[in-house]
Amino acid sequence: MSEGRALDSSAQDIRLLRALTEQLKLPLIQIARMAEFAKESNDGSGLASIGNIADMALGLLDAFLLSADLRSQQTFPLEPVSLSSVLNDTAHKLSFIATQNDCDLRLSIEGKYGPVMAHRESLEYAMTLLGYGLISARSNGSSQHKVVLTAYKNTNGIVAGVFDNQPGLSADTFRRGHALFGATRQTMPSLIGGNGASIFVADTLMRAMEAPLRTVRHNTLSGFAATLNPSAQLVLL
Repeated sequence: MSEGRALDSSAQDIRLLRALTEQLKLPLIQIARMAEFAKESNDGSGLASIGNIADMALGLLDAFLLSADLRSQQTFPLEPVSLSSVLNDTAHKLSFIATQNDCDLRLSIEGKYGPVMAHRESLEYAMTLLGYGLISARSNGSSQHKVVLTAYKNTNGIVAGVFDNQPGLSADTFRRGHALFGATRQTMPSLIGGNGASIFVADTLMRAMEAPLRTVRHNTLSGFAATLNPSAQLVLL
């Protein structure tokens, strides 16, 4: 790795760490308050909620550490990955937080295709963090907030993305958010939950696979997506 690239990577890590610190304050406060309430009331019903919130906070940290580790490698370990399997696992992970936020979480696999070339752990973390960011955003309208995990084909490859029914997300807001993250508590107010750290960690993971996130409109919804290359291997062994 060249000295200039190492410095750029270090600066990005510092910005991500700053954003992560702010992002993690809320779930940690929630965990502390729920634990105190359970202690005072002798009610164990909130333990599952505490566990799920803690898992999501730890997942955000693990994803950041993975992105930093992968960016330090000279070669990136891509392999054939079943995208439908990744999105199914992601939907399962996000189901609790979707229920907690009164969000209609859906899974849409459009068409049939073989595996894509990706780093499975990174891809699953990225999709989970995108879902978390959109699910935890405030709903801007009277209709129920809907988030859809989607895979579909286009002329460039296989698209994996997370979309919702809230207006306002665009390439310009994403660029502005990138410029602001780590320097302000709200990078994309009302569009993304927290300060957007989950989105930018997801983007870092996807960029490591040379599949950067972009804002996309699909089936009347808007969201974040990346295009992955199909594997020449037709079936997973």
